[in-house]
Amino acid sequence: MSYEETQLDIEVIEALKKMRHAILFFLVSWVPGTIGSIIVFSSFPMFMYGVSNLPAVFGVGIALLVIGSIIWFIGLFAKFIPGVSDLASASPEFSTASSLIKIGHVLGLILLIIGSILFIIVIIGAMSIMFIGISILVGIGSILYILYIFIVGVIFILIGSIGIIILCFKLNDKYRRNTLYLIAGILFIIGILIPVLDLVAWILLYVALGNTIRELQTL
Repeated sequence: MSYEETQLDIEVIEALKKMRHAILFFLVSWVPGTIGSIIVFSSFPMFMYGVSNLPAVFGVGIALLVIGSIIWFIGLFAKFIPGVSDLASASPEFSTASSLIKIGHVLGLILLIIGSILFIIVIIGAMSIMFIGISILVGIGSILYILYIFIVGVIFILIGSIGIIILCFKLNDKYRRNTLYLIAGILFIIGILIPVLDLVAWILLYVALGNTIRELQTL
């Protein structure tokens, strides 16, 4: 094996390691994110019945969502996107997947963060006014505006998800001895409609990357 080929393999291995480390962040973020989502969404029926400690419960849910989001962002922007970019630099066939992941997730997450902040402001404002005994009618225009931001953000996230699916299929094409990439890609497709399958797909991708890294290190 020539020096250039050896250096290329080293670059690929380091890129795959970054991606694999990112998945650990994703899996860890799943725990507080899921619990926080359950608390937040279960707060809405409590809101209608005027439960006295609702602000505290809602606050805990939001805090868990923020913690999960921070962990996810660190994994995505510090590990996964750089890893995919490095992989695309070493192997140009991954360029399309890299571009879609960067464009989709960066723009999508920015819009979802903006929408979430506006949504939280509206909800907290409504609860605060309700608890001092004053009724409120939230402007329909504001709600529609927030909904529009969420929809556009979700579309961009979908573009990023397509990039991840393409990445899995390209990894399967390049490392055909590991069908876990193909299975993960298929689960990511189904996960668009059944999000819980994304968790399984990430686990399979984590295992597959580990197998590929070990194979490349033994060459």
